[in-house]
Amino acid sequence: MKNHLDDITKLMALGPTADSYAVQRRQTAHRIAIADAWQVQAGENILEIGCGQGDLSAVLADRVGSSGHVTGVDIASRDYGAPLTLGQAWDHLLNGPLASRLTVHFNTDLTNSLGTLADQHFDRIVMAHSLWYFESANALALMLNNLRAIGDFVDVAEWSLQPTALNQIGHLQAAMIQGLLYAIAPSDVANIRTLITPDTLTQIAHDHTWTYTPGQLIEDPDLDDARWEIATTNALLTELKLSTNLRDRVKPQLEAMHHNGTATLPTFTGRITF
Repeated sequence: MKNHLDDITKLMALGPTADSYAVQRRQTAHRIAIADAWQVQAGENILEIGCGQGDLSAVLADRVGSSGHVTGVDIASRDYGAPLTLGQAWDHLLNGPLASRLTVHFNTDLTNSLGTLADQHFDRIVMAHSLWYFESANALALMLNNLRAIGDFVDVAEWSLQPTALNQIGHLQAAMIQGLLYAIAPSDVANIRTLITPDTLTQIAHDHTWTYTPGQLIEDPDLDDARWEIATTNALLTELKLSTNLRDRVKPQLEAMHHNGTATLPTFTGRITF
């Protein structure tokens, strides 16, 4: 497993900091754990929604082998992201040995239309750490309804709002503050918008006569995501045009967040079957 993990990590575009390889290695290991939980098989044709910079895409492409394929779509443009943009990360990935197994589409919103994907059928549709980017649970339901035409189920993975350790509470607070700020002042700069949970997915499935089946919980507390979200939450107070009173009310929560640990929340997995 160690060599396998390192082989995939070496295919990824790395940021400019000295610890970028170690950071990427942790992210890749987490995606391998997700693929394991989903039981991804060789030869599958997979659609990944919210592919971002390709962290999971590379793991899936490695897993499906030369007879499989992974199509990544993201609502963002090529120039979105930092310290590397999505375009830079994907250009690097598509110049590597997994290129023939990968396709990517930027600026693609499947909530409104399937576009060029409408005439395809996928063995598996997946979403990992992209559920919280939806502007509402209804927007997610609309997209899932479209996806019924090109797949039989969607495997999901997202942070759980139920911490299993006290030092994960900082990550929990960051997520909840961002979700609340988006509800009060919706903005394109928001990183977290709607806190989709297993209960949300169960309700969506019930409303559409689908089935939501919970999977396993993945614990990776040493990931960097908690630190990133805490930093993002602080930045939002500067970027959003909030009233002075609202800023003053949020500040004590931000101060508490910094004292409640930087361990990453567990990740829940599950499947919506149409």
